[in-house]
Amino acid sequence: MPFYRTTKLFLLLSLWFNWASSQNYPVKNYTAASELPNNAVRALLVDSNNILWIGTENGVVKKENDDFRSLFEEDGLALNSCWAIAE
Repeated sequence: MPFYRTTKLFLLLSLWFNWASSQNYPVKNYTAASELPNNAVRALLVDSNNILWIGTENGVVKKENDDFRSLFEEDGLALNSCWAIAE
């Protein structure tokens, strides 16, 4: 019986320690419903000016601070589908 209590106590302590020491990182999701032209993101790049470029299947998005600007074929892209971004 003491072995059972020791095992149970060890299990409870380890679960409590795991819960108490876990970290939650701040996360923000961007979707096609709000900022992106498509949810299928194929490429990401942070350039030397700290601008985030997001390549999707329906165009490229430029995120500067919290301002989103979408670029499509009408803006000079060869195709709307973007699979790679290089600076």
